[in-house]
Parts: sequence; structure tokens; C-alpha cells
Amino acid sequence: MRYVTVNSAQVVTKQDLSLSRLPATSADNKETVCNTPLKLTFIILSSPFGTGAPRRAAIRRTWLNLYNGLTGVKIVAKFVIGIRGLAKENLAVMMDESSTYKDMLLFDNFQDIYDNLSLKVLYSFIWAHGDHDFDYLIKVDDDSFVQLDRFVTALKNMNCPKLLYWGYFNGRGFPNYAGKWAEKQWTLCPHFLPYAMGGGYVLSWKLIDLITSINDSLAVYKNEDVTVGAWLAPFRVHRVHDIRFNTEGHSHGCNNNYIITHKEKAVTFIQKLKSVSTNRTLCQVEREVKPAYLYNWQVPPPLCCKREYGIPIPK
Repeated sequence: MRYVTVNSAQVVTKQDLSLSRLPATSADNKETVCNTPLKLTFIILSSPFGTGAPRRAAIRRTWLNLYNGLTGVKIVAKFVIGIRGLAKENLAVMMDESSTYKDMLLFDNFQDIYDNLSLKVLYSFIWAHGDHDFDYLIKVDDDSFVQLDRFVTALKNMNCPKLLYWGYFNGRGFPNYAGKWAEKQWTLCPHFLPYAMGGGYVLSWKLIDLITSINDSLAVYKNEDVTVGAWLAPFRVHRVHDIRFNTEGHSHGCNNNYIITHKEKAVTFIQKLKSVSTNRTLCQVEREVKPAYLYNWQVPPPLCCKREYGIPIPK
């Protein structure tokens, strides 16, 4: 894949997103893909405005920096931002940051607004598929804290499924048809199809390959997580609902066994890093503020999920 380089900043253009495919690997004919090293690509959705810059700085200083202590794993991490329509001074700031850290994907073919989130995710998938040899892609938001060591251990413990879609699933979501969050294009059924919550989820290379191979034919909805769930609905996907993914729109609290924790602030990133580094625990105090649920895959999606306090969080 080609790029436009401006003052050493990586800018992805529309022409760059014409689908390019890496050669098939030995993993294509296996049911599991626990390669050594295990190759992971993190796509971190971020914003050119407001809290975007301090969150990116916090991630670089905290959980992403912990990668240096891991063995048997290779990680590529990119902060994804749309730069179309940015004021000249804001664009200059983005270019400078990208040139400094070399960890940003700046797309010039969409404006970074809510209505374009699904395109932001799709273009990220296409970029990753065309530019990197990876086993798994992890999509997280820039307010999510990841325990990388626990993540890698958990992935290997499930034997690295080839068609993995791993996260905290919702089968009871339903569309609004008015207001900012309106999903007027959703006409498939009264409820959304099951989808992993967007604070963080995992897709195997094979699923990214399936999505990108038909990207021109895919329906796109406003909510990017709903959109990914709909894209994968027809496929023989290995869905794993994991309560260690604290990735709903409102936090469940803090548990030392959480793999991904959503809705964090830059200051709590630092607190969690200090706790992990000093005490080898994520939380200063464990607490449950919102009950989780175990997903029942044997019933229709609207009946999937019964919240309960005190569900044990596995290590």
C-alpha cells in the first residue's frame, strides 16, 4: 500500500485504500493461529480534538509501553484519525504529532465525526489487511486501558481460533429513529444483531479478510460496533463473550482480572499503570458498580442477557 508522506507524517489517501492483499500464509489452512511470535495489530480510534491528544499521550506512556516487557508477541499500534476538513492549524498539529511518534493513521478521505465512525473502522481494516501480516486485530477506543499480558495469555489459552470475534456482546440493542443516534438505515429487524461493544474487541485475520474482500458491497450504519456485528452475522464466526472485557458504554467498575477497561481518563491511565507496575494489580480497590451478564447463545438475541451482581470474573 502506498502513502502520501507530509513532513514524515503518514497520510492515507482514498487511492491507497484500493484493496491490496498480502500473500496467503500457512495460517490460512489452520483452525488455530497461535504463531510465534503472535502478531497483533491495535487500531485505536482517536479524535483530532479535545481529549484526543492527552489520551494518546497517556496510552503511549502506560499500557502500550508495557509491551516492551512481553516476549513471543509482535505488536503494531496505530491511532486512527480523519483529517478531512480540519482547519490549517489543527492539521499542522496532527502532522507534527504523527511525524514525532510514527504511530498515527491520518485518513484524508473522511471528516472525523460520529456519522463516519463505521467508515473509519472499515478503512482501518482495509489498511491493516493490505499493509500488515497479523494474526489478530484489536479495535479499542482511546479511553480504553488494556492489560497486554493478560490479553496475550487469554488468547493463547483459547488456542487462538482462526475465526475469532471476541469481546463483550450485546444482543438486546435496538435502533433509535430520531435524534443524534438515529439509525434510519437499519431495517433488518427490530433489534440489532449481536455485536461486540466498542470499548474493545478482537477479530482474527481471517475475519478481516472476509470483510475487506467485499467492502464495496457492505451496508454501513452509524454505530460502528453494530455495523461490524451485521457484517459478520452471515459467517461461521467463533464468537466469545468475555466478562473480562469491561467495554460497555458505562463501566462495570474495576476488577484486577479485566483485560480491557473502557471509559478511562488520562489520569486513571496513570493510576492503573502505577498499580500494575507496583502491585501487579489493576485496581487500587476492586468494586462493581454495574452488573455484568453471561451471554446465552441458545436463545434469540433479545433474550440473551440477564444482568447479575457478583458474577465471578475468571483470571
